[in-house]
Amino acid sequence: PRQGLPPALYEYLAEELYQRLDAQFQMTLCKLCVAPLVTPGIQRVLFGHCDDPQIEGAVRLGVLHEHNGSYEIHPLLRSFLEPKLLSLDVGQVEELATAVIDHLFSVSSWDAAYDVIERLEITSRLDELVTMAIEDIVETGRISTLAQWLNFASRHHLTSPILDYAEAELAFRQGRYGTASALASNAARTAHESEYEPSLRARVLLRAGQSALLDSHERDALDHFRAARAIASTRARRRTPLT
Repeated sequence: PRQGLPPALYEYLAEELYQRLDAQFQMTLCKLCVAPLVTPGIQRVLFGHCDDPQIEGAVRLGVLHEHNGSYEIHPLLRSFLEPKLLSLDVGQVEELATAVIDHLFSVSSWDAAYDVIERLEITSRLDELVTMAIEDIVETGRISTLAQWLNFASRHHLTSPILDYAEAELAFRQGRYGTASALASNAARTAHESEYEPSLRARVLLRAGQSALLDSHERDALDHFRAARAIASTRARRRTPLT
């Protein structure tokens, strides 16, 4: 039908199709719905290579649709398969999700990584995502993305220095300079040095200093700027926090 099938009918047909498949192929379909897009890299993560015959079987069945060398699952079918995936052993689901997230991190596919973290509630990986992606997210002005990640953190009661810094960046762009200064200062103070690369630690202090300056706390701002400069010890690093 031009307007699509009613959800209940679609689920009925999907269940009929699913139950006719053998157990191995059912598992393949569950694996395929972990990532939002099945790229060749994701295929290698899931199956060990990128020419698995079951991929071809899923295409013939209409489960997967090829697009520029990658494969997509129809959103309605994904919503049907996800509960099947989540009904598997928890450790198995986490192992699959972790492998996929690791790959997505390695190719800087931040949105796709967050999609997996959110849908499968792999909350332990959010800090790592924010730490790795925040410089790119901030520099490209994707504040709505940052807000989405912070909303997820809030819903799951997640706290950490890097999340404080992310919230500071959001507050700064909303003109809440006092809040931004306090959050960035706390992020710099409470994080262990090993948690931040020097450039990121300098960036946190710089944001604290800028926020304090705009909030008319010049002495605090100067302290933060000096600390940022001290961390950025090489000429290459100084250029980042001072621009």
